Amino acid sequence: RNTDSPLGLAIRRWCPPALGLDPFVDIDVYLAERARMGATESSRRLIAATGTDTFLVDTGYRGDELAPLGGFAELVGRPTREVVRIETLAEQVAAADPNPAGFFDRLGEALTNADAVAFKSVLAYRAGFDIALVDPPDPAEALRAWLGAGPGARFEDPALLAAGLNSAVRVAATRHLPIQLHVGLGDPDLTLHRTTPSLLTPFVEHCLGQGVD
Repeated sequence: RNTDSPLGLAIRRWCPPALGLDPFVDIDVYLAERARMGATESSRRLIAATGTDTFLVDTGYRGDELAPLGGFAELVGRPTREVVRIETLAEQVAAADPNPAGFFDRLGEALTNADAVAFKSVLAYRAGFDIALVDPPDPAEALRAWLGAGPGARFEDPALLAAGLNSAVRVAATRHLPIQLHVGLGDPDLTLHRTTPSLLTPFVEHCLGQGVD
């Protein structure tokens, strides 16, 4: 509870008024009011105070800890759409059917059927941007090794990541959806010089050539 940090000061300035309290009220008073209101009402008020018109929610990270999209939309009273994380979807497809034959066809079908407003990749964390994304290598060997490792193995081999991302590009082109690449500069679990966005230049040009933002 470092309330004198930049984040702590921002919370003390902006959050209490959303609950009907004065800015910079004593932190214990603020926390007591949140507890009195309960999680649902205090969350509804805090989210409403952001003035957000539409929520685009990435459900791929710790998704089991998030409110279901329908429940979240009801809570915030605003349109809510899903940003589908490619790597997480690939792992779900593998869990449903670990047969290497036709895997990327099944992934493409899952991407096509996803109720998504965009696709997202966390390639920066799993391999970096300095891999072959345009004309990537054949992923067959990496696919067999990954699926053979059993449940819970991460979709992180560079050949798999490139193939999965290109599957998403093809689907995004037909569905007129954008693709987001999480850069994560400053996060401790990546290698900074491998996540420089300039490394994506050939891939960005490839996407634009396919009509994908």
